[in-house]
Amino acid sequence: MRKLLVFLWRSYAFFMFVVLEIIALSMVFSNGHQAAVFNYFSNQIGGKAFSSWQNVDGYLDLKKTNEMLVAENLSLRNQLRTGYLERHDKYFENPPLYDSIADSLLLTPEKVDTTIRAYEYFGAKVISNSISRQKNYIMLNKGLKQGVRVNMGVVSQLGVVGIVNNVSSDFCTVLPIINIKSRISAKLKTNHEMGNLMWDGSDSEFAQLNSIESYIPVSVGDTVITSGFSYIFPEGIMIGTVADFYPLPNENSYYISVKLCAEFSSLQYVSLVKNLFYDEQMRLEKTLEDKE
Repeated sequence: MRKLLVFLWRSYAFFMFVVLEIIALSMVFSNGHQAAVFNYFSNQIGGKAFSSWQNVDGYLDLKKTNEMLVAENLSLRNQLRTGYLERHDKYFENPPLYDSIADSLLLTPEKVDTTIRAYEYFGAKVISNSISRQKNYIMLNKGLKQGVRVNMGVVSQLGVVGIVNNVSSDFCTVLPIINIKSRISAKLKTNHEMGNLMWDGSDSEFAQLNSIESYIPVSVGDTVITSGFSYIFPEGIMIGTVADFYPLPNENSYYISVKLCAEFSSLQYVSLVKNLFYDEQMRLEKTLEDKE
Protein backbone atom coordinates (compact mmCIF):
# COMPACT_ATOMS: atom_id res chain seq x y z
CA MET A 1 0.00 0.00 0.00
CA ARG A 2 2.84 2.33 0.86
CA LYS A 3 4.46 1.69 -2.58
CA LEU A 4 1.17 2.54 -4.32
CA LEU A 5 0.91 5.83 -2.45
CA VAL A 6 4.52 6.68 -3.30
CA PHE A 7 3.84 5.91 -7.02
CA LEU A 8 0.72 8.11 -7.05
CA TRP A 9 2.57 10.96 -5.34
CA ARG A 10 5.44 10.83 -7.81
CA SER A 11 3.06 10.68 -10.80
CA TYR A 12 0.46 13.14 -9.61
CA ALA A 13 1.41 15.65 -12.31
CA PHE A 14 0.64 13.14 -15.10
CA PHE A 15 -2.70 12.14 -13.61
CA MET A 16 -3.59 15.78 -13.03
CA PHE A 17 -2.87 16.48 -16.74
CA VAL A 18 -5.11 13.61 -17.86
CA VAL A 19 -7.97 14.78 -15.64
CA LEU A 20 -7.71 18.38 -16.82
CA GLU A 21 -7.50 17.21 -20.50
CA ILE A 22 -10.70 15.21 -20.13
CA ILE A 23 -12.48 18.19 -18.55
CA ALA A 24 -11.25 20.51 -21.34
CA LEU A 25 -12.33 18.15 -24.12
CA SER A 26 -15.76 17.66 -22.56
CA MET A 27 -16.21 21.43 -22.40
CA VAL A 28 -15.11 21.85 -26.03
CA PHE A 29 -17.31 19.12 -27.47
CA SER A 30 -20.30 20.15 -25.45
CA ASN A 31 -20.46 23.15 -27.81
CA GLY A 32 -22.74 22.35 -30.78
CA HIS A 33 -20.36 23.32 -33.57
CA GLN A 34 -17.32 21.55 -32.14
CA ALA A 35 -19.41 18.48 -31.38
CA ALA A 36 -20.60 18.34 -34.97
CA VAL A 37 -17.03 18.67 -36.25
CA PHE A 38 -15.83 15.97 -33.88
CA ASN A 39 -18.64 13.60 -34.88
CA TYR A 40 -17.95 14.22 -38.58
CA PHE A 41 -14.27 13.42 -38.35
CA SER A 42 -14.81 10.47 -36.03
CA ASN A 43 -17.37 9.05 -38.48
CA GLN A 44 -14.97 9.60 -41.39
CA ILE A 45 -12.09 7.91 -39.64
CA GLY A 46 -14.27 5.12 -38.30
CA GLY A 47 -15.87 4.56 -41.70
CA LYS A 48 -12.54 4.35 -43.48
CA ALA A 49 -11.18 1.99 -40.86
CA PHE A 50 -14.26 -0.24 -41.16
CA SER A 51 -14.09 -0.15 -44.97
CA SER A 52 -10.41 -1.11 -44.89
CA TRP A 53 -11.15 -3.99 -42.58
CA GLN A 54 -13.99 -5.12 -44.83
CA ASN A 55 -11.60 -5.13 -47.80
CA VAL A 56 -9.04 -7.19 -45.86
CA ASP A 57 -11.72 -9.57 -44.64
CA GLY A 58 -13.14 -9.87 -48.17
CA TYR A 59 -9.71 -10.64 -49.57
CA LEU A 60 -9.19 -13.38 -46.97
CA ASP A 61 -12.56 -14.89 -47.92
CA LEU A 62 -11.89 -14.65 -51.69
CA LYS A 63 -10.42 -18.16 -51.95
CA LYS A 64 -13.40 -19.67 -50.19
CA THR A 65 -15.78 -17.69 -52.41
CA ASN A 66 -14.00 -18.84 -55.58
CA GLU A 67 -14.15 -22.46 -54.47
CA MET A 68 -17.88 -22.13 -53.81
CA LEU A 69 -18.44 -20.60 -57.26
CA VAL A 70 -16.43 -23.38 -58.92
CA ALA A 71 -18.48 -26.03 -57.12
CA GLU A 72 -21.71 -24.31 -58.16
CA ASN A 73 -20.60 -24.05 -61.79
CA LEU A 74 -19.65 -27.73 -61.82
CA SER A 75 -23.07 -28.65 -60.49
CA LEU A 76 -24.76 -26.58 -63.20
CA ARG A 77 -22.54 -27.99 -65.96
CA ASN A 78 -23.41 -31.53 -64.92
CA GLN A 79 -27.09 -30.66 -65.40
CA LEU A 80 -26.72 -29.31 -68.94
CA ARG A 81 -28.48 -31.25 -71.67
CA THR A 82 -25.30 -31.14 -73.76
CA GLY A 83 -23.80 -33.60 -71.28
CA TYR A 84 -26.37 -36.25 -72.14
CA LEU A 85 -26.56 -38.76 -74.96
CA GLU A 86 -29.93 -38.42 -76.68
CA ARG A 87 -31.22 -41.23 -78.85
CA HIS A 88 -34.20 -40.00 -80.83
CA ASP A 89 -35.07 -43.30 -82.49
CA LYS A 90 -37.90 -45.42 -81.13
CA TYR A 91 -36.75 -48.30 -78.98
CA PHE A 92 -38.74 -51.54 -78.94
CA GLU A 93 -38.60 -54.24 -76.32
CA ASN A 94 -40.35 -56.47 -78.91
CA PRO A 95 -40.79 -55.93 -82.66
CA PRO A 96 -44.19 -54.47 -83.68
CA LEU A 97 -46.83 -56.87 -84.94
CA TYR A 98 -48.00 -56.37 -88.51
CA ASP A 99 -51.41 -57.42 -89.90
CA SER A 100 -50.90 -58.26 -93.59
CA ILE A 101 -54.65 -58.43 -94.21
CA ALA A 102 -55.48 -55.04 -92.69
CA ASP A 103 -52.18 -53.74 -93.99
CA SER A 104 -51.51 -51.95 -90.72
CA LEU A 105 -49.68 -52.26 -87.43
CA LEU A 106 -51.60 -54.10 -84.71
CA LEU A 107 -49.37 -52.58 -82.03
CA THR A 108 -48.06 -49.07 -82.03
CA PRO A 109 -45.11 -49.00 -79.64
CA GLU A 110 -44.52 -45.94 -77.51
CA LYS A 111 -41.33 -43.95 -77.68
CA VAL A 112 -39.12 -44.70 -74.70
CA ASP A 113 -36.84 -42.05 -73.19
CA THR A 114 -33.30 -43.34 -73.62
CA THR A 115 -31.49 -40.15 -72.64
CA ILE A 116 -28.46 -41.03 -70.53
CA ARG A 117 -25.54 -39.07 -69.15
CA ALA A 118 -22.55 -39.05 -71.49
CA TYR A 119 -20.27 -36.42 -69.91
CA GLU A 120 -19.29 -35.46 -66.39
CA TYR A 121 -17.36 -32.46 -65.11
CA PHE A 122 -15.02 -32.13 -62.15
CA GLY A 123 -12.93 -29.19 -61.03
CA ALA A 124 -9.20 -28.46 -60.97
CA LYS A 125 -6.97 -25.52 -60.11
CA VAL A 126 -4.43 -23.98 -62.47
CA ILE A 127 -0.96 -24.07 -60.87
CA SER A 128 1.10 -23.08 -63.90
CA ASN A 129 0.21 -21.23 -67.10
CA SER A 130 1.95 -19.62 -70.07
CA ILE A 131 0.52 -17.39 -72.81
CA SER A 132 3.56 -15.83 -74.50
CA ARG A 133 5.05 -18.88 -76.23
CA GLN A 134 4.30 -20.66 -79.48
CA LYS A 135 3.73 -23.89 -77.53
CA ASN A 136 1.91 -22.78 -74.38
CA TYR A 137 0.99 -25.25 -71.67
CA ILE A 138 -1.18 -25.27 -68.55
CA MET A 139 -0.61 -27.44 -65.48
CA LEU A 140 -3.46 -28.52 -63.18
CA ASN A 141 -3.47 -29.94 -59.66
CA LYS A 142 -5.29 -33.16 -60.63
CA GLY A 143 -3.81 -36.40 -62.00
CA LEU A 144 -4.30 -40.14 -62.33
CA LYS A 145 -5.23 -40.52 -58.66
CA GLN A 146 -8.11 -38.10 -59.18
CA GLY A 147 -9.36 -39.79 -62.36
CA VAL A 148 -7.70 -37.61 -65.01
CA ARG A 149 -6.59 -39.22 -68.27
CA VAL A 150 -5.12 -38.07 -71.56
CA ASN A 151 -7.56 -36.49 -74.05
CA MET A 152 -9.96 -35.12 -71.49
CA GLY A 153 -11.42 -31.76 -72.42
CA VAL A 154 -10.78 -28.69 -70.27
CA VAL A 155 -13.17 -25.73 -70.06
CA SER A 156 -13.41 -22.53 -68.02
CA GLN A 157 -16.52 -20.67 -66.92
CA LEU A 158 -16.41 -18.78 -70.22
CA GLY A 159 -15.49 -21.43 -72.78
CA VAL A 160 -13.14 -24.12 -74.09
CA VAL A 161 -9.57 -24.04 -72.75
CA GLY A 162 -7.88 -27.09 -74.28
CA ILE A 163 -7.19 -30.83 -74.00
CA VAL A 164 -5.22 -32.85 -71.44
CA ASN A 165 -2.07 -34.18 -73.13
CA ASN A 166 -0.04 -35.66 -70.26
CA VAL A 167 -0.83 -37.02 -66.80
CA SER A 168 1.18 -37.96 -63.71
CA SER A 169 -0.05 -39.32 -60.38
CA ASP A 170 -1.19 -35.96 -58.99
CA PHE A 171 -0.89 -33.46 -61.87
CA CYS A 172 -1.68 -33.06 -65.54
CA THR A 173 -0.67 -30.75 -68.37
CA VAL A 174 -3.11 -29.23 -70.83
CA LEU A 175 -2.54 -28.36 -74.47
CA PRO A 176 -4.52 -25.09 -74.65
CA ILE A 177 -6.14 -23.59 -77.72
CA ILE A 178 -3.25 -21.09 -77.77
CA ASN A 179 -0.69 -23.74 -78.72
CA ILE A 180 0.31 -24.12 -82.37
CA LYS A 181 -0.20 -27.90 -82.05
CA SER A 182 -3.80 -27.53 -80.87
CA ARG A 183 -6.63 -28.87 -83.06
CA ILE A 184 -10.26 -28.68 -81.92
CA SER A 185 -13.34 -29.70 -83.88
CA ALA A 186 -15.63 -26.67 -84.01
CA LYS A 187 -18.59 -25.31 -85.94
CA LEU A 188 -20.57 -22.15 -86.59
CA LYS A 189 -23.67 -22.16 -84.41
CA THR A 190 -25.83 -20.39 -87.02
CA ASN A 191 -25.52 -22.98 -89.80
CA HIS A 192 -23.62 -25.92 -88.18
CA GLU A 193 -20.80 -25.71 -90.72
CA MET A 194 -17.80 -27.56 -89.26
CA GLY A 195 -14.13 -26.71 -89.31
CA ASN A 196 -10.90 -27.06 -87.33
CA LEU A 197 -9.98 -24.46 -84.75
CA MET A 198 -6.23 -23.78 -84.80
CA TRP A 199 -3.84 -21.10 -83.52
CA ASP A 200 -1.23 -19.28 -85.60
CA GLY A 201 0.85 -18.26 -82.58
CA SER A 202 0.38 -14.51 -82.96
CA ASP A 203 -2.22 -13.39 -80.41
CA SER A 204 -3.44 -15.26 -77.30
CA GLU A 205 -6.92 -13.76 -77.65
CA PHE A 206 -7.63 -15.00 -81.18
CA ALA A 207 -7.61 -18.36 -82.97
CA GLN A 208 -8.48 -19.34 -86.55
CA LEU A 209 -11.36 -21.47 -87.82
CA ASN A 210 -10.27 -23.31 -90.97
CA SER A 211 -12.00 -25.39 -93.66
CA ILE A 212 -15.17 -23.28 -93.93
CA GLU A 213 -15.91 -22.99 -97.65
CA SER A 214 -16.36 -19.51 -99.08
CA TYR A 215 -19.96 -20.02 -100.27
CA ILE A 216 -21.07 -20.51 -96.64
CA PRO A 217 -22.73 -17.39 -95.13
CA VAL A 218 -20.57 -16.00 -92.31
CA SER A 219 -20.96 -12.80 -90.29
CA VAL A 220 -18.88 -10.98 -87.70
CA GLY A 221 -20.25 -11.90 -84.29
CA ASP A 222 -21.30 -15.43 -85.26
CA THR A 223 -20.88 -17.86 -82.37
CA VAL A 224 -18.32 -20.67 -82.65
CA ILE A 225 -18.98 -23.79 -80.55
CA THR A 226 -17.70 -27.35 -80.21
CA SER A 227 -19.04 -29.62 -82.94
CA GLY A 228 -19.63 -32.72 -80.83
CA PHE A 229 -17.89 -34.74 -83.56
CA SER A 230 -15.09 -35.90 -81.28
CA TYR A 231 -14.75 -37.96 -78.14
CA ILE A 232 -13.53 -35.02 -76.09
CA PHE A 233 -16.16 -32.27 -75.86
CA PRO A 234 -19.94 -32.48 -76.06
CA GLU A 235 -21.65 -30.40 -78.70
CA GLY A 236 -22.38 -26.76 -78.06
CA ILE A 237 -19.69 -25.59 -75.64
CA MET A 238 -18.74 -21.98 -76.29
CA ILE A 239 -15.38 -21.30 -77.97
CA GLY A 240 -15.66 -17.73 -79.20
CA THR A 241 -17.14 -15.39 -81.79
CA VAL A 242 -16.15 -14.46 -85.33
CA ALA A 243 -14.03 -11.30 -85.19
CA ASP A 244 -13.02 -11.09 -88.87
CA PHE A 245 -13.20 -13.15 -92.06
CA TYR A 246 -12.37 -12.95 -95.77
CA PRO A 247 -11.99 -15.38 -98.69
CA LEU A 248 -8.50 -16.75 -99.10
CA PRO A 249 -6.93 -15.97 -102.48
CA ASN A 250 -6.82 -18.90 -104.92
CA GLU A 251 -8.76 -21.07 -102.48
CA ASN A 252 -12.41 -21.96 -101.91
CA SER A 253 -12.39 -21.29 -98.18
CA TYR A 254 -12.37 -18.44 -95.67
CA TYR A 255 -9.82 -17.08 -93.30
CA ILE A 256 -11.86 -16.72 -90.09
CA SER A 257 -10.48 -15.06 -86.97
CA VAL A 258 -12.21 -16.13 -83.74
CA LYS A 259 -12.17 -14.03 -80.56
CA LEU A 260 -11.72 -16.63 -77.83
CA CYS A 261 -14.03 -16.58 -74.81
CA ALA A 262 -11.57 -18.17 -72.38
CA GLU A 263 -9.31 -15.60 -70.68
CA PHE A 264 -6.00 -17.44 -70.59
CA SER A 265 -4.10 -14.67 -68.83
CA SER A 266 -6.27 -14.94 -65.71
CA LEU A 267 -7.17 -18.64 -65.51
CA GLN A 268 -7.43 -19.93 -61.95
CA TYR A 269 -10.04 -22.69 -61.92
CA VAL A 270 -11.18 -24.98 -64.75
CA SER A 271 -13.41 -27.99 -65.28
CA LEU A 272 -12.25 -31.30 -66.71
CA VAL A 273 -14.69 -32.95 -69.12
CA LYS A 274 -15.00 -36.73 -68.82
CA ASN A 275 -16.61 -38.64 -71.69
CA LEU A 276 -18.20 -41.67 -70.03
CA PHE A 277 -18.21 -43.56 -73.36
CA TYR A 278 -14.65 -42.69 -74.36
CA ASP A 279 -13.14 -46.18 -73.96
CA GLU A 280 -16.03 -47.83 -75.78
CA GLN A 281 -15.82 -45.38 -78.68
CA MET A 282 -12.06 -45.78 -78.96
CA ARG A 283 -12.31 -49.59 -79.03
CA LEU A 284 -14.93 -49.42 -81.76
CA GLU A 285 -12.83 -46.98 -83.80
CA LYS A 286 -9.79 -49.22 -83.48
CA THR A 287 -11.72 -52.18 -84.94
CA LEU A 288 -12.53 -50.02 -87.98
CA GLU A 289 -8.86 -49.10 -88.41
CA ASP A 290 -7.81 -52.76 -88.12
CA LYS A 291 -10.21 -53.70 -90.93
CA GLU A 292 -8.79 -51.12 -93.36
